Amino acid sequence: MFPARAQTITAGAGSLRLTAYLSQLARRYLAMPATSASVERLFSVAGQVVTAKRARLHPSTVTLLVFLHEAIPGGISRVAVNHSGQHPS
Repeated sequence: MFPARAQTITAGAGSLRLTAYLSQLARRYLAMPATSASVERLFSVAGQVVTAKRARLHPSTVTLLVFLHEAIPGGISRVAVNHSGQHPS
């Protein structure tokens, strides 16, 4: 592996693109949010998932359910299905 200075000299224009990309990544993942709204939203969702009837859910299940709630933009709507597997008319 070359010393850091040698890599910069040999990389040339490619290093500028890499530097810009790394800068974007750093801003996205290392920046502190200005508000706590996203954290409060997650606590709210977790409170809706863990109810008195579901208090014994495993922590990994709660994590997965909260993740799915946030990952699916429109949410999941339930569709009633009768015992024969058909949608009611």
